[in-house]
Amino acid sequence: MFLLSIQLSFSQKEDAYFQKIVDTTSNKELKLAALDSLIHDTNNQKDLIVFAERTEQFVDLAIEMGEYEKAIEFTVRGFFNINIRLNQNDRALNLVEKVEPYLEKINDPYLEAGLYLKKGGGYFNGKSYKKAVENYTKAVETYENKDSIYKADAIFFRGQAQFNLGNHLKAIEDYKTAGIYYENLGDITYALYTEAEIISIYGINGFTEKTIQEHLNLIEKKKR
Repeated sequence: MFLLSIQLSFSQKEDAYFQKIVDTTSNKELKLAALDSLIHDTNNQKDLIVFAERTEQFVDLAIEMGEYEKAIEFTVRGFFNINIRLNQNDRALNLVEKVEPYLEKINDPYLEAGLYLKKGGGYFNGKSYKKAVENYTKAVETYENKDSIYKADAIFFRGQAQFNLGNHLKAIEDYKTAGIYYENLGDITYALYTEAEIISIYGINGFTEKTIQEHLNLIEKKKR
């Protein structure tokens, strides 16, 4: 406990030091670096609010400096905390839309796809499922082969959006494709999860025998 209190005290002093730089310096590079140091993992609601403010400040300054890759990177990194944990969907999407015009100025497919993936999640969380599908599709098309795990996630999330749109056949197609990716990547847990989602769709559509048989198959797979 004593060691923890020392660490917390030191962290607070560090924050105060970097915040003073942000508040007083006219050197943009130094200010950007200080903001970088101030953006931490968050533990509570108060931290989340400060996190969102500092992330927005960092992104604005990075754009002003022409540091477009950093602006996009910090948007991708901060999106989940703002969109899900802070539950400020519009705020998270506004941040994405602020940096999206600068995608053409960078050459990083992973970062570009990541931004589309986050944007898709923002629209999904806001129940704009058609826009979610559009952005998940952009992510799928942009991720490279070496980023297969993220492509699998984008396909899976697109399946969820398709389901919410009532496009059950397209949802099943996406779940099956994502499942193949997960199996090939050795992620058996998520592969089985995609099968569970498909079984659920069969049940909703009244395919009782198919649902029962697929459910039994899934149970057998889980035993292996």
